[in-house]
Amino acid sequence: MMKQRGLPRRMIAANEDEFGLHYRALKFPGRLRRLSAERRRQVLLDALAGQLHWAAGGTKPHIGQLSPGCQQCVAGAWSCLFINAHCNASCFYCPTPQDRSEVPATNNLLFRHPAAYAAYLQRLGFSGASISGGEPLLTLNRTLAFLRAARTALGPEGHLWMYTNGILLTREIAAQLAAAGLDEIRFDIGATDYHCKKIAAATGLIKVISVEIPAVPESVNILQQVLPTLPALGVSHLNLHQLRLTRHNFRHLTERNYTFLHGEKITVLDSELAALEILGFVARTRLNLPVNYCSFVFKHRHQQAAARRRAAQLDMRPLETVTEAGYLRRVALCGEPEQLQKQIGLWLQAGLSSDFWNWSSASSQLQIAPRLLSQVRWHRLRLSVAYDQVQLKQQGNPEKGDWPLPLEPGPAASVVRRAASEEFLLGPTAARSYVRNWLEGERAEFLPVEQRGFSEWESIPVGLQRYF
Repeated sequence: MMKQRGLPRRMIAANEDEFGLHYRALKFPGRLRRLSAERRRQVLLDALAGQLHWAAGGTKPHIGQLSPGCQQCVAGAWSCLFINAHCNASCFYCPTPQDRSEVPATNNLLFRHPAAYAAYLQRLGFSGASISGGEPLLTLNRTLAFLRAARTALGPEGHLWMYTNGILLTREIAAQLAAAGLDEIRFDIGATDYHCKKIAAATGLIKVISVEIPAVPESVNILQQVLPTLPALGVSHLNLHQLRLTRHNFRHLTERNYTFLHGEKITVLDSELAALEILGFVARTRLNLPVNYCSFVFKHRHQQAAARRRAAQLDMRPLETVTEAGYLRRVALCGEPEQLQKQIGLWLQAGLSSDFWNWSSASSQLQIAPRLLSQVRWHRLRLSVAYDQVQLKQQGNPEKGDWPLPLEPGPAASVVRRAASEEFLLGPTAARSYVRNWLEGERAEFLPVEQRGFSEWESIPVGLQRYF
């Protein structure tokens, strides 16, 4: 394997820690396999030139329009509620155990009452929500109750969808789902060996019908036979996602001789190439079926950043800003009191409001709004930069500084704020570089060494997954 440095090395170490001794059984690409796969990916993408669109910083390639639910997800306006953890299928690729009927949950929070989930959706300003599992139809009454509550919370303009394997779906149940406010239903036909007869139960009753499946390398040929039949069944969108390795599906995935990739989590290289092959098939055959590849890097990076940004708004204080990656940014000038007073005087002379800074004579730091940094006279001054993360939690005892977020009729969630980074102290040259790279959006492909470390808190990486 090629020599890795920096972030790739940390990812490899984290992947090895996650799986322990089992990690040794995994096959990762050597240099020749990596180069071959990179060339193959580029060939597949080049063949789609002119037809392919890119969303979410180049992590979600698609042909045609994204489904309404996917648009909500890309916009970061979506909540996914796991209604249960019990399933009546046995998909080899499932990442989690499906043998428990748990309390509905999302984002570290449990919701025993539909009204509490509705309060959560309204308090955090969501415009889209989905019901997932497990299999939502195994707890139909619960699913319907939460759908109704979510519809009330989102209002008529919000988008509400549900994931299902479809095994239990009937016309009667589809009608109940539609009456409860469901806008879109997504079928995992991989759970039924790509048999699609159950889709007809939703046709004409639920407005948007989608198929969402993992891109299984061995199933590319059968999908090429099945996909042309989907538009006639009323399917208007195909979503493909990448296989991910977990402790639960470890044996099933390793038995298939896949090549794995390091990253935020371990994924299947062959799955990404299979997804791009399917996009190519849809393009070549001019199939009337919009299709998108929901890569793992999109799911991990953009969905998590969206959750952080939404939580950050709950505890953002004066002079703080939220970064693209979803962290609260605090910046302050450091220096001798007379130098700080001199800088304040310059701002006052320029007609700037004192609302943009906060300083007392007893403080060694002058906290300022980031917009002022381009107007700083850096002589004998330094810049302090720090990042905090806000989360919602119900478990554990609240610590000092945590505060309750009531979600009636249920237990209050705790708004938890913690330091996400160390405090960075930058001299004048590094401070100017920070302002250019991160606050004025002029960062180049290769940043100065002292600026690279900020990317984790400032931005979301662009492009598809690196192969290593």
